[in-house]
Amino acid sequence: MKAKSQRTRAGKFGLRTPVRKIRSIAIVDVENLLKTTNPTPGAIELVSKTFYSVASVSDDCQTILACSHHCADKAFFEWNQSCVRLQRSGVDGADLALIEHVRSIHNLSDFGHVVIGSGDHLFTDLAWDLRDAGHTVHVVARRNTLARSLKEAANFVSFLPITSDDFELIA
Repeated sequence: MKAKSQRTRAGKFGLRTPVRKIRSIAIVDVENLLKTTNPTPGAIELVSKTFYSVASVSDDCQTILACSHHCADKAFFEWNQSCVRLQRSGVDGADLALIEHVRSIHNLSDFGHVVIGSGDHLFTDLAWDLRDAGHTVHVVARRNTLARSLKEAANFVSFLPITSDDFELIA
């Protein structure tokens, strides 16, 4: 007598591996998105909410946020999502802190989607390296702040629908 059919390792639908959700990681240079080192709390909140909407990432997106000491207290308190917080001052300090941190992440291959929240050209090499490693790179920047080299390195580019006038309205 034949035994009842059992599900194989391939599963009921013939899948050989479990379907995994593509994880996202966002690296954000908050001062670049705000275009200031002395933002209002309302401006930070507006950029935070708008960033996640434009980036099209889920609530479980891992975020790494960096800025200089000039806006660290406000940025770290007002940013809407939980995140790793990096602070470094000086020329390109926040950018370099983000790049070094991302390059040190041991499980970076677990993240299929990387969102760069900055238009700064310093992220160009990182974007190319991420693409070469098989990641999808999405750059989110403010209009007129995106470096051409970073635009070319990204798979996707989106712009925050925010102007300086929006910040004046919430000041």
